[in-house]
Amino acid sequence: ESSTYRVKFSYYRIFFTMDGLTESTDYNQVKKELMEYVGKQTSSSVLYCKFYRKDNKYLGCGDFTIDTLTGMNSLLAKDSGNKEYSFGSFKGTFYRYNGKKGKND
Repeated sequence: ESSTYRVKFSYYRIFFTMDGLTESTDYNQVKKELMEYVGKQTSSSVLYCKFYRKDNKYLGCGDFTIDTLTGMNSLLAKDSGNKEYSFGSFKGTFYRYNGKKGKND
C-alpha cells in the first residue's frame, strides 16, 4: 500500500513450432504436456499458452508466456539443448517471440 515502490511486470513470451499435431489431437492434453515439459526443463511455470489454429486446423505453431527470464533464456540458448524439444509424438523448436507487425499492419 506504499506509493514509494513501483512494480514492473515483464512478459517472457516464446514462439514455438510443433510437428505432430493432427485434427484429432486433444488441444488441452497437448497444451498440458507442453507446459509440463517446459516446467521440467526450466524450473519455471508457463503462465499462458496458445496453439495457433485457422478454420479449426492447427497451424503447427503457437506461443506461451513463461514466468522467469532465466527460464526463457534456458529455452532459447542454442547450447542448452532445450531450443529443440521432443515429447511424446511431438517435436519442435523454441524462438524468441517477435510481436512486431509488418509495415502494412
